[in-house]
Amino acid sequence: TAVGSTALLGYCFSPYVHTMECLSGDYYANEYNETEMNNDEGDTTAAAATAEDGKNNQNLVRVITRDILAREVETIFDPTTDVSPPPNNNSRPFCNFMVMGDKPMYVHADLVHDYKLRVQLLGEEAPQQQEAKNKQKVDDDEFL
Repeated sequence: TAVGSTALLGYCFSPYVHTMECLSGDYYANEYNETEMNNDEGDTTAAAATAEDGKNNQNLVRVITRDILAREVETIFDPTTDVSPPPNNNSRPFCNFMVMGDKPMYVHADLVHDYKLRVQLLGEEAPQQQEAKNKQKVDDDEFL
């Protein structure tokens, strides 16, 4: 039973995002330089293409989750193209978006402060903002 409960906890909580950060163009410049230095054969075509893609698309997000052995799992994705809502038959209790079609992720909507990113990931507004919009002062709300 200890193995089963550990596997169940890993299945339920592995989508939980521990760290999320937006990557800038400097990230790609550093990656290009490291790839160029480590490339012994002198073929930098793939590295240059990767650096060019990075310069053209600076809207990438890096998230860090944990696997069942508590190792960090890093995933880099473009929130405009790689994010989809979870399927209707989703059996994971903590999954509010899918990355690249098959990687479940869970993030607290209140902790994503960038409105545009929150809408891209979750497809909805944070509950606090929804309540603020729904709670409009009406003249008959006050009791005299």
